[in-house]
Formats: sequence, C-alpha cells, structure tokens
Amino acid sequence: MIAQGINRFHRKKILQWRVRFLLASFVFSSSCYITVLEPFGATFTGITTVIAIVSFLAALVYALTVFGRSYCVFMPYFSKSLRTDNLPSTYCIGHMIASNLDELDQLASDHDVQPLSRFGYKDSFTNKRIDWHPANQGLETINWLIANRGQDDAVVQELQAIAKVLRVADKLGITFCFHLKFIDGTNAMEHQQREGSYW
Repeated sequence: MIAQGINRFHRKKILQWRVRFLLASFVFSSSCYITVLEPFGATFTGITTVIAIVSFLAALVYALTVFGRSYCVFMPYFSKSLRTDNLPSTYCIGHMIASNLDELDQLASDHDVQPLSRFGYKDSFTNKRIDWHPANQGLETINWLIANRGQDDAVVQELQAIAKVLRVADKLGITFCFHLKFIDGTNAMEHQQREGSYW
C-alpha cells in the first residue's frame, strides 16, 4: 500500500532526525558544562548541573514536537521551469495528498481513470531516469478526482492548486511527473543541479 509505505518512511525519517538532534544536544550541553560553566568552581557545580539537565530536557521536548512536524509531500515536477507569475506554489504543499494516495489511486482505478501513481515517482537527482508525461494526461486525472472525491477538503484544495500549474504546463507544452519527497531540508545547489524544476 502506497500510503502505508509513506507512513513507515515518514516515521523512520523523523526518528532518525530526532536521534541526531538529541545526540547533538547532549554533546552541546556537555561541552557547555565542561568548558564554560564548570571552571567557575564548586560553588556553582549544582547550578551548572541543573542548567545542563534543563538544556537537555528542553532539547528532548523540541525533538518530540517540532521534529514531528516533518512530512512527506506529493508535488508536480516539470521538465522545464514554468517561469510564470501568479501561479500558486505547489512545492511542499501536498502532504494531504501523500497521506491519502491509496484512497485516491483506488478511486481512480475503480473508474478506469489513470491513478496518480501512474505519473511518478522517479527522480534523476537520486539516479533514477524520469519518465516524463504530457501535462494534459495528469490534468485529466486531477480534474476527475476533484469532481468525484465527494468532499471539499484539504485534499481537494491541494489537487486544485496542482491543476492550475498543470494547465499552464499544458499550454506551454512542458512535460511533468509527480514526486513524493520527504521534506527534511533543501538548498539552492540541489535545485541548480536538478534536471527539471518544481516551479
């Protein structure tokens, strides 16, 4: 199941980041205690110990809350930049679609409509050759899902945003695919080296 796979991937990545952050926090707290606070002498030993413990507990709370907000997103990726103003950004917004991919794919497949997964999820940035698709094909699936999902919710809103950029890509003759991307950080160098564009 796609969504179940995403959820397992999601939990694994969050756990990895939490462990890294806690280890870094422990090293930082210990370093502060040893190099900065402890030399003041025995009078402040109790205070420095409390400070070190409180710092680590604060890091623990941060790791269990803020780091839990990371998510996997579903978004379009284009063979060329659309370079068009007044378009909604579809980068990093498709976390509700990602969480409901199984349901959306099943709904489409049950009615002989190409599922969203048909258009993804290879990424040349991770050494997988991309299969590009005409934007109008993806737009047909997106429009059908918007019309037949049966509820106007966050999933539909994300689909509507993707539909807008696919219409522009179709007019410009730019091909696309869909990506599932775990957002744990990005940088300008990555986007400069990419074969295609998220915008």
